[in-house]
Amino acid sequence: MNKTVMTVLIALAGLAGAHAQGPLTPPGAPAPTMKTLQELWDQQQIQQAQINAANQMLSVFAASGLATNLPWQITTVDSAGTVGRDTSLAFGPDGQPAISYQDASNQDLKFARYNGSLWSTQIVDSAGNVGAYTSLAFGPDGQPAISYQDGSNFDLKFARRGVFPPAP
Repeated sequence: MNKTVMTVLIALAGLAGAHAQGPLTPPGAPAPTMKTLQELWDQQQIQQAQINAANQMLSVFAASGLATNLPWQITTVDSAGTVGRDTSLAFGPDGQPAISYQDASNQDLKFARYNGSLWSTQIVDSAGNVGAYTSLAFGPDGQPAISYQDGSNFDLKFARRGVFPPAP
């Protein structure tokens, strides 16, 4: 540092002290503590680790396909005839998707479930013109339940896998 700059700095430091209006901390405030360089370094390392963990979580989130800027993944679940009318989607206790829908070609109620790698489909009801206006849910026992219309008799029907008492 050259001599002129050093002189100006010393003069400014002296002026600052001469014009000071007292301490910056209010009376009764705790005394400031000095952190060592090691403490500052440690604190910075902790913050950097937290940032790295957050970035890693964001990377996992983006890779999972849940990020909004990723493209849609489209899968054909059933293509035998005119299928997919009046669909209802629900996620099972295992977190995998399931769909109830009408097979309009055969007028059947169908159910499709994803097992993590493949879709499987099955006919739930094929007695007449059934399967319109489906609604799918999973019961407390984890089994699927579907409400739908029987168009042949104009009845509301309920289908459930497993043991369930019949309607009165």
